[in-house]
Amino acid sequence: MFSIVAIGLLLVILKFNLFYAGWTGPITMKAGVRQGSPLSAILFNLSLEQILRTGVSAPGYHLYGHELKCLAYADDLLLLSDSSLALQQNIDYLQCRGFGRP
Repeated sequence: MFSIVAIGLLLVILKFNLFYAGWTGPITMKAGVRQGSPLSAILFNLSLEQILRTGVSAPGYHLYGHELKCLAYADDLLLLSDSSLALQQNIDYLQCRGFGRP
């Protein structure tokens, strides 16, 4: 269960501007996206929840005194790390778990 602080941080992050070859305007969520079966988001959450709770062990990104390692919404996953090495470790871990390797 998310704490009020964690939910507040997610709201702040969702209102951040993205920087990629220049600043964009604010990106807001206006509606959900339905792709494929309506169960896709539920299946995504069920399949990745245990992996994310136990496996993403490399350092995350520090924001306002909290460490964020990943953000998951519907069927999207965003990994956050404080270095490219830590990010690669998390990607490698998720790839191994996705193919059934320990």
